[in-house]
Amino acid sequence: MSLGRPEAGKGFVRERVALTIAAAAIVLRIALAAAAVSTQGIETLHAPDSPGYLEPAWEMLQTGTFSRDGVPEIVRTPGYPLLLLPGMFVDHLAAWTVLLQALLAGSTVLAVYGLALELFHRRAAVAAAAFYALEPLSVLYTARLLSETLFTACLTWGLFLLARLAGRRDDPFQDLRGTAACAGGLLSLAALVRPMAYPIALAVGLSAAWFALRRSAPPATRWSPVLLLTATALVPVLLWQARNAVVADYGGLAAIVDVNSYFYQGASTDAAVQGVPFYQQQAELGYHDVEIYLARNPEQRSWSPARRFDYMGSTGLARVLAHPWVYLGIHLRGMARVAVDPGGVEYLRLFGAYPTHGGLLGRVVDQGLWATLLHVFHERPGLLLTETLFGGFLAGIYLLVARGGMLATPRSQRAWMLCVVVAGFLWFASGGPQSLSRFRHPIMPLLCTLAGAGLAARKEEAES
Repeated sequence: MSLGRPEAGKGFVRERVALTIAAAAIVLRIALAAAAVSTQGIETLHAPDSPGYLEPAWEMLQTGTFSRDGVPEIVRTPGYPLLLLPGMFVDHLAAWTVLLQALLAGSTVLAVYGLALELFHRRAAVAAAAFYALEPLSVLYTARLLSETLFTACLTWGLFLLARLAGRRDDPFQDLRGTAACAGGLLSLAALVRPMAYPIALAVGLSAAWFALRRSAPPATRWSPVLLLTATALVPVLLWQARNAVVADYGGLAAIVDVNSYFYQGASTDAAVQGVPFYQQQAELGYHDVEIYLARNPEQRSWSPARRFDYMGSTGLARVLAHPWVYLGIHLRGMARVAVDPGGVEYLRLFGAYPTHGGLLGRVVDQGLWATLLHVFHERPGLLLTETLFGGFLAGIYLLVARGGMLATPRSQRAWMLCVVVAGFLWFASGGPQSLSRFRHPIMPLLCTLAGAGLAARKEEAES
């Protein structure tokens, strides 16, 4: 059987095998959430970051404004709080949100199927979709009130549609205006869910604009899709930046970037230089108590929130730049954790078998990955078993990716490279002291796509 890219077709989402795998994925995710709630109560679906989304969502429902305590919200973006509104409106927040997230995860399975169909062939698509249906991080975070599932769905569908554009050898944009508009809109929405996707939306939009400018007087039917991709990828995020500037005098997309710069990148660098534990340094800076922060910076009591966040961002960056090699090591170790952490800790937390706050992250940052593994071996053998199980799945994915990555034909290389570049960017951007398996979540659809091709190739060799 040829490994070349077939004609994917617009109707692949109606194929029975794809729908069956997606339906099984939805059932699995709902079952996990139900089991966790039945044993631990509804609060187990909440995570430490959940209030940051719930509070502005509640004010949106009550006042129609994106704010917190009556002050315009600039720390978080509005994408995920909007998903929380239906559940809040019917007064069944957790049930409705988990259901919506399970449906989104099922749709991501379909996107993975379509992406593998674009890059390789139908057998690879079936394997890739099955891998993602079982992927532990995707299963877990459907049951948490966090933005991962929505973000990954928007990003994966956006990349699939871009892959369809890139796979057109004659003219990637001809007669695909709807595809181009949806791709740009989904990438822009992904950035409004998590700012990590902002550079991707900007790069896609600006690249499409550059592509349009290079063309010599093409007819409207050919350049209008390019302009649609540019507009839908750029306009929503730029409008949200303009909103922040108007209502809060803040020029960025989300101030969570500045908070992380100060309390994670900057704090971890200072902790390493001073030889103190990372969590201790965070606490001394006031990460958990704004009064401690203001006591250290009393002049900021009269500052606006935007000015305070600008200070955090610039100060955190200055601390990193003062010791760039120290932070480089911290960042690379964070990338390594994203790549190899199986995610078993989060399953134990969901079922009340591990502390909600703290845990291994501080130990990993302070003592390193190997010392942490030895601690787990001696002190938490149950965690070691869970990590080994999920680690085996992850290792299998990586081995199949290595094989599948070598199978891209010249016809599919543009789309394949798009996926590799995006995955590489997400991996690099996820590095730092806060990095754990959670940040691998949006990369897994791409890895499952290539792993599906690797598995399908093995089956074909055995049959030949």
